[in-house]
Amino acid sequence: FLSLSKEHLQFEKGDIREVVQRAVKSVESLATVDDISIKLEVPKKKIMKLIAPSLIERAVMNLIENAVKYSPNGSQVEVTLRKEKERVYISVHDQGEGISKEALPKIFDRFYRVDKSRSRKTGGRGLGLAITKTIVEMHQGIIRVNSQVGKGTTFTIILI
Repeated sequence: FLSLSKEHLQFEKGDIREVVQRAVKSVESLATVDDISIKLEVPKKKIMKLIAPSLIERAVMNLIENAVKYSPNGSQVEVTLRKEKERVYISVHDQGEGISKEALPKIFDRFYRVDKSRSRKTGGRGLGLAITKTIVEMHQGIIRVNSQVGKGTTFTIILI
């Protein structure tokens, strides 16, 4: 994913609602194991955008998977899709431990892991957010993060 160039991608006019719904469906079983519910809010109307659907789905899945991994059992992850003018916003909010201000600038770096311990629940290689950022940038988008230690984290993909 990280080495793909935009020229090799197949962009098509697609409904982002369907892409986000597929991403949520893909992660639901992982969430169920830890008694975490995923709340999905999408508009009733289609949101059409020129995208590489499988890549946007992967980016959203990465964010939801992280939200589930870092959320306490019995909590809720919220996935919200909205459109304002020509911009599309996909937000993933968790009630997890949050990310420190010191770690925030590094979270999109390859192989960076906020939690250096590699427990069963939080294992990984530190590539998910780097891949997500690359995919978003291939779509001329922006990814933002807002986090408070002890209160949770919200990642927002903005497709322009």
